[in-house]
Amino acid sequence: MKIVARYILQQIWVPALMSAAVVAFLITTSGIRDSINVLFEQVPFVQLRFLDIFLIAAFTLPSAINYILPITFMFGIMFAFGRLAANSELVALRAAGISLRRIVSYVLLFGGVLSVGCFALQNVAQPWAMTRLSDLLMRDVPLRMSIDTLPVGVMHQFGGWQIYVGGHERGGTLTDIMMLQPEPDGGATTFYAERAHVESTPEGSRIVMEHGHYIPATAGDEVRRVTFSSLSKSIPRVEPSEEIQVRHSLTISKMLAREQETAQRFEETGALPVMAELRKDRIEIGQRFSLPLMCLAAAMLATPLGARTKRAGRSYAFATGLGVVVAYFTLVNLSLPPFVPSLAVAIAMAQIPNITLAAAGLAAIYRVDRV
Repeated sequence: MKIVARYILQQIWVPALMSAAVVAFLITTSGIRDSINVLFEQVPFVQLRFLDIFLIAAFTLPSAINYILPITFMFGIMFAFGRLAANSELVALRAAGISLRRIVSYVLLFGGVLSVGCFALQNVAQPWAMTRLSDLLMRDVPLRMSIDTLPVGVMHQFGGWQIYVGGHERGGTLTDIMMLQPEPDGGATTFYAERAHVESTPEGSRIVMEHGHYIPATAGDEVRRVTFSSLSKSIPRVEPSEEIQVRHSLTISKMLAREQETAQRFEETGALPVMAELRKDRIEIGQRFSLPLMCLAAAMLATPLGARTKRAGRSYAFATGLGVVVAYFTLVNLSLPPFVPSLAVAIAMAQIPNITLAAAGLAAIYRVDRV
């Protein structure tokens, strides 16, 4: 029987890996787009490197494991059992005394192992990856910014200053540069230079301006203009944005602690924003327990469906699998409570898609030996 189980799993893995490559590409592409949009909101003039794009994709992937593994595992089952049925291999196994229910049990066992693996990855790899992604978007990339990387013709906020660059020349020389440096009293000192360049120093960076003037901030109506042939100013650093505290960056234990703190704040204040946060926390915890189990639920339904495809072909298997995926995530959206549920209710409602797929799968498994 071990030979049969190994053979069935080998038939599943090939189409599953092919499906995983496609699904992972689509999900990471969407994640890269969303991350870049967040980054541009923080630093509109950011310049990304190829390594940055690669790291964003790598850090996005662990958070998508709960979608990639169940979906691709289900497609692998559909294609594998469809091929076995089309080649009459399932009939041969039945003639050898091996029931389809016994074969299904091997697939369900492997689906359970995958569910445990998904939960572990979700609780370890996902928080680590989301924390690294936040550091990359909110700290590492913004801190690489410099005045000489600013686009021309637009006024920019840079480290609290307002800076306008008219043009760039070869060698990193800036032309027609204007800077407004805020002062503690609320005023601003204005600098203008025909040419400037940025130099690195042990203390930081500085800008050396040539042939220009500045107007210091003064009280009253007095305006003084001071010309210079060369003037050096230390450049303020772009302060990194605060870390985005997203729920995906927390382990399940930290999410439970966060939910308790939010629930206590809601009891004390009764504020609507806190109530909304409490609802999101409980929904997130519910999905942390439900999405990994999609591997098992999908295996329950996909195995008998794949076995019944007979000679319908791969297009039928793909269409059926796609229909199951759409139905599952439709149920996920429909099962989201419009109110603030208790934690137990949130976890139970999150299991509705899995229970529905499992019930349909059990009904199909009961009749699967009639194939």
